[in-house]
Amino acid sequence: MIPVPSIEYVNVRIRSFHSRLFNRDTYEILLSGDNLGALTTFLLDHPLYSSDIETALKELPEREGLERGVTDHFGRCVSHVLHMSHEKIRSLFETALSSFDIKNLKAVLLARHRGLPFQKVRDMIIPCGTLTRGKYSEIFHQTDMDGIIQNLATGCPYCANALKQAVSETVEQKTYVRFLNSMEAHYYNNILNYFNDSDENSSVLIDIVRFEIDLKNITSSLKNIWENNKTGPKDPATYLKGGTLSIPFLNEMSLVSKLDDALVMIESTKFHKAVEKGIIYYAETGFLHEMERFFEEVFIMKTQAYRRFQPFGVGVFISYVWAQFVELTNLRTIINGVAFKTGAGQIRKGIIYV
Repeated sequence: MIPVPSIEYVNVRIRSFHSRLFNRDTYEILLSGDNLGALTTFLLDHPLYSSDIETALKELPEREGLERGVTDHFGRCVSHVLHMSHEKIRSLFETALSSFDIKNLKAVLLARHRGLPFQKVRDMIIPCGTLTRGKYSEIFHQTDMDGIIQNLATGCPYCANALKQAVSETVEQKTYVRFLNSMEAHYYNNILNYFNDSDENSSVLIDIVRFEIDLKNITSSLKNIWENNKTGPKDPATYLKGGTLSIPFLNEMSLVSKLDDALVMIESTKFHKAVEKGIIYYAETGFLHEMERFFEEVFIMKTQAYRRFQPFGVGVFISYVWAQFVELTNLRTIINGVAFKTGAGQIRKGIIYV
């Protein structure tokens, strides 16, 4: 494939890919079956999914094979867009994807630290961007942190720099999880410091990064309350800097005595729709994860707005990637729900429609 220099042309192609994503009717068809066989048949017959599903099922049992197949499909779709893009455009797209890289890297480093085999973390990785599963395997099997940083430098320099900064500030008694959280904080800080809002593409990248930070910080705060930590976060790195929600606001929210009070505070933020939609589900179940899905949905809807309001820049790519990721997440939810006999009604609650 010959890369093209025009982002407008690439975006026309991306919009075409976006139009092929599953809609509500497709998910209802998938939910109508009561066993994995129906799902397998549907995906094997689907022209876009068939090759990935067929390859995965040759190696794995049905449920695991379906999960890997739909994950590989996501990675292949994103990779296809990257390879059709000219160098400058591809650099923008890879920056938009680097948040996937930092999540994958945290999972790989934690598994390595705990002495788990790479196979245990392999299918937790969402492969997209420049870092493939093969690259993560190389990183996992490096003998020291310097080797990991050098390996990352050729694939994801933002991750390499963040890891190097976290290593340089490591102090005794610092837990490995805190070390990984420090790496993530440096990653987001580096992204925000590198870009400015002098052009539309940079402005969109900053916007999405700040919204990602907000999502992570809200989740951390709610979990803090859920665990009855009345003294608030003890570690100043608990919250990532750079989001639209201030650290004092998040600290204040962490100190409330009830989760309901925190949700009232969130109603004054851009995430108010999550509270409006999710409060009933939370009241019915009493489980925090029911609320978390609605915060994720607000973030997803934010990404979809770029396709309409930034039609000639990186926003179309961001919109497509996250819509494709939603399809992946929905399919994995359905696969596991059907496999473990959860019931269509309960599975449906976990599906996000874009």
